[in-house]
Amino acid sequence: MSQRELMSGLGVTGGLGGIVPRPVRKVSGPRVFAGEDLVAEEYSLTVVCHGEPYATLQCSPGQERYLVLGHLASEGLIATAGEVSRLDIDTSLGLAWVETSQARPDAAAGSPGRGLCWLSRRIDSRVRLTRDEIRRFARALEDLSVAYRLTGGVHGGLLFDHGREFCFHQDIGRHNVLDKLYGQCLAEGMATDDLVLSFSGRVTSEVVAKLGRMGIPVVIARSAPTSLALDMAHELGMTVVAFARGGRCSVYTHAHRVFP
Repeated sequence: MSQRELMSGLGVTGGLGGIVPRPVRKVSGPRVFAGEDLVAEEYSLTVVCHGEPYATLQCSPGQERYLVLGHLASEGLIATAGEVSRLDIDTSLGLAWVETSQARPDAAAGSPGRGLCWLSRRIDSRVRLTRDEIRRFARALEDLSVAYRLTGGVHGGLLFDHGREFCFHQDIGRHNVLDKLYGQCLAEGMATDDLVLSFSGRVTSEVVAKLGRMGIPVVIARSAPTSLALDMAHELGMTVVAFARGGRCSVYTHAHRVFP
């Protein structure tokens, strides 16, 4: 089946960035089929901060400005979008040039011994969810995840603001998804204290740390959590809902937001 036929079958019209066709030979029992498959596009984006290479991100094309803003904030180099005095991106070169209004040397140099939560903040949100809302939020993410259905190779994240869809991003890297979401919140001046995230990936300690830096009180994940992630979420005051699919879910931490 061709790329056009696959996309048409899923109700997708026009182009879809971040997806490219590749030749493939598929094996089914004794038979071998030659054809074309859709795969997630990946490229390298190097962030140059104050004239020095800072980080190289392996990412999907699209929304690079949000990605860079969110990454800088997650790493503690900025706290607001207003602290970025220059952000120029050339995707053909795979380069992003950044200058900030104030240097944060501790963050830029790393912080040995501080642990994953050193930039996170204690979450004290009054947001509450019903089980029907959890199912609806999980389903909304599935409905938007066209690139995943076409390739099986990307993660997705959807932020809700008081029950309304605020922004959706997808990327080959689950950390990039979170950075893109964070970057859009910063760019648009959206407070994150009462936002709810519907997320396709596993809930690991690094995911919880990023969400803690954002101040997200609830994550609804399609996949599994890890033990350290749950320990961190409990300490931070974050509600972790996992295995949210098929009308089911498991609430691991701070269940009072779901079961008052």
